[in-house]
Amino acid sequence: MAMAKGVTQFAAYQQQVYAELAAVPAEYLPYLLKMIQTFRASVELKPAEESFRQGWGEAQKGEVFPIEPEKVRQIIQDFDREEN
Repeated sequence: MAMAKGVTQFAAYQQQVYAELAAVPAEYLPYLLKMIQTFRASVELKPAEESFRQGWGEAQKGEVFPIEPEKVRQIIQDFDREEN
């Protein structure tokens, strides 16, 4: 059921994005494309090896920060809600 909801929600967002895109003057499309590419690159996950190397390097330099147990519980609850 969550899968169908996600697919429907994706289709709705996709339709809205296409509508906005159609309203952008052609001369601004190269700039919009660059913005979208920059955004995607900033939010996509790094490959596991690269992420591990970065985290390991930070840990070796002492660049670690404690996380409060309540925050961990909240993250787990949020994840469980998304799965259901």
